Amino acid sequence: MSQIEKLKIRLGITDTSQDSLLQLILDEIEQQILAYTNRDKLLPTMENMQIKMAIIEYNKQGSEGMNSTSQGGVSQSWIDGYPKDIQDTLTTFRRLKVSNYATPKL
Repeated sequence: MSQIEKLKIRLGITDTSQDSLLQLILDEIEQQILAYTNRDKLLPTMENMQIKMAIIEYNKQGSEGMNSTSQGGVSQSWIDGYPKDIQDTLTTFRRLKVSNYATPKL
């Protein structure tokens, strides 16, 4: 099953009207994960994190930049970034960056 199919199931989407948006979100999340973990491609075990992060991004559509809102006695608030469990899991996949630098001669 593809990532977009898994995401649509989790979001309860049954048609193809939002496939372009969902694919865009998945692609952006993939780039974020790769940049954070210093890897060239997603490992199969990272795909669940991609779906979880995509759901968060999908649900934020139209409310970017807001911390909280209240309408008709119902209030909502958003966290900054991603939940700690997602961050902790992705941290386990991180590769250290090694950089070369010249040491000055004494």
